[in-house]
Order: sequence, then structure tokens, then C-alpha cells
Amino acid sequence: MKKSRTFWLYLMPVFCVLCSCGGHDHATHPHGHDHSGHAHPHPHSAPTELAQGGSDEIVLTPKQVRMFDIQTEVVKVADFHAVYKASGALQASMAQEVVVSSATAGVVTLAGGGFTDGAVVRSGQVLARVSAHELAEGDPVKKAGIEYQAAQVELQRAEALAVDQLISLQELEAVRLRYATARAAYEGVASKTNAAGTAVSAPMSGYIKQLLVDNGSYVTVGQPLFVLTQSKRLLLRAEVPVSEASILNDVRSAHFRTDSDSRVHDLDSLNGRLISVGHTVAPRAFYLPVTFEFDNVGHFIPGSFAEIWLKGSAHKNVLSLPYEALTEEHGQYYVYVQLDAECYRKQAVTIGVGDGRRVEIRKGLKVGDKVVVQGATQVRLAGLSSAIPGHNHNH
Repeated sequence: MKKSRTFWLYLMPVFCVLCSCGGHDHATHPHGHDHSGHAHPHPHSAPTELAQGGSDEIVLTPKQVRMFDIQTEVVKVADFHAVYKASGALQASMAQEVVVSSATAGVVTLAGGGFTDGAVVRSGQVLARVSAHELAEGDPVKKAGIEYQAAQVELQRAEALAVDQLISLQELEAVRLRYATARAAYEGVASKTNAAGTAVSAPMSGYIKQLLVDNGSYVTVGQPLFVLTQSKRLLLRAEVPVSEASILNDVRSAHFRTDSDSRVHDLDSLNGRLISVGHTVAPRAFYLPVTFEFDNVGHFIPGSFAEIWLKGSAHKNVLSLPYEALTEEHGQYYVYVQLDAECYRKQAVTIGVGDGRRVEIRKGLKVGDKVVVQGATQVRLAGLSSAIPGHNHNH
């Protein structure tokens, strides 16, 4: 009985292997596939499961492609800019920047229904109104008016007493000081206040760099509401090691990513331009500056560290893919080539330089290959799943 049991234990794996290879004739077709007609019988009864047709091929059903949001790109040749990696920072231009704050506490109503970053404003234009009519602690503008009137009455009384020398000159000066303070506090906001609230105006002409509050927000005295700038331009300063000074004559533009934003920004899409390249080095300095100027829109923060890809002249007829198309295993890069509607092949590639968004493909692909550029990780995981017998994709 023990020998019989042992016999079946050895025979069972062989039986499973034979079953799993059903539909594949490895003697005639080493990969078990036939491209002629692209026939793909799927005798298994679970169409929503993953299947693997070969050691480097993965099958995904249309349902899984939609679920994983798999997207592909056809490989083609195009111009690709030589790229040099550098570091640097964003810098404010020489143009003046002003933070506009609220003079009173209350609820903000943005003028005209609101603004967007980059909107043009003129000096004296009302940007918002702040109203405290419904606040429990009362309207500070009305309070300032009451204090001003009280100080005015007190001053008139003190001046009359001073004529008869009933109060000292020192007491009279103290009353005058209180009056002047109350008057300044009231007149500072009264001229800008109407039934809708106290106006917040632009102190200069320029652009709204950043809107710091939402319509209907409650603000306190002195709270910043807007950041205005007289220029829509910001500087990107890259630091290039002196040892690589030879590349500077080739630099034309750049991509960059700040430490506060994971997105890679293209200077060309921000109306950027190269404005200066350093050719001299200060004492004990080891870097040459390369400075670009671009539209100051969005939430770029001057002083932020930046990872920069300097773009040189274009190289012709280069194959490239987005970085998202790559997966890495033990230092080797792979992509997934779509063979037909359901079958994908794992393909090793050799990469070259990257520009922050795309990377040069030097070996492993040809023009016309259809490569997964979104969802590559999900396809890789599918390849790691257990195989399902019965797929037939004959070479």
C-alpha cells in the first residue's frame, strides 16, 4: 500500500504538467503560439481570470484591461532632446510682489464672483469686500465710528475746560492723542466701507499670483487674501558643475520638478526661455549658473529646490517611451508589448537618457510595437499570477 501511494505521489505532478500544456505543441512550436490568424481559443470557463501563455507572455481579458485602465502607445521615431541632469531653485524676479491683507475681520465676498491665478488687476481695483454685519461681536467699523465720535466729544469738552485752566496741559494732550488715534482708526476703513462691507483694493497694477481665500471665508484682521506681482515671470536657476561646462552651448530649454510638487513641468508649456548662461566662476565656487524665465502661474514657491533636466539640441529618429512604461527587476528594465487584444509579452529593453518625462529606448523595441504606457505594474503582477492552461497563441 505504501509503494502504491508513493507511485501516485510521483505521477500526480507529471499529470498536472501534461494537463497545463494542453493546446501547446512544444515540439513543433517552442513557444506554443501561431501568429497566423491569431487564433486564441480559451477553453477555460473563467474568462475574467488571468492566464499566462508562456514564460514571458500574459493574458488579460477585456474586462481586466478596462478595470486596470491599461493604455498603450505605438512606438515611433521622433526628435528627442539631449538631456543633462542638474539641480537648482526657483527665484523671484526683480519685479515687486505685494501681499494684500484684510483691514477688518469678517466674511469675504470676492469682487465679480472671484478671480483666478494670473488674472490682470489695476491699481485701486476692488478685489473683495469684508463684511462683519452678522458677526456676534459686532461690526468693527461701527465700533470704530462710535469710539471716534466719543473721542471727538471728549476733546471738545477738554478744550473748553482748558480755556478756564480747569485741566492741565498734560491732560489736554492725552485727550487729543486719544482723539487722533480714534479718528485714524475710523477714517482708515470708513471711506472704503458701504452696506456690502469694507473694500479690499489692489495697491498696484499687475497680476494675481495667488488667491489665498475662498468666497465666503471668514478672515481676521491682517489675514493675507491675495499675492500680487508686477510680473507673470519667475526664474529657474540651474547649477551646472564646472566639469560639465562643455554642455552649456547646447542647452536650449528645460524640464523641472520642485520639492513641493511631484509633477514634471515643461518650460516650453510655461512660455519659458533661456535668459543667461554663466561663463565665469566666482572664487571657491564650483558651479556655473544657467537661468531661465517662465510664466509665474500656479503655486510655484520662490526659493523651492528644483530637480532640473536641461534640454539640449534635438537628436533625430529616436525611440522613446514615458517612464511609466518601464518596470525594473534586478537592475534590468522591461516593458510589455501588446501582441493582440488579450496577449502581452514581457520584453527586456536597454534605456538611454531621459528628459524627466520620457526615456530613450536604445535596444529591445522596433517601430510599430504597441507598448503598455499606463498600467504596466498591473500587467507585471498578472504575469506573476498562477498560470491557467488552455491559451493558444502560436508563433
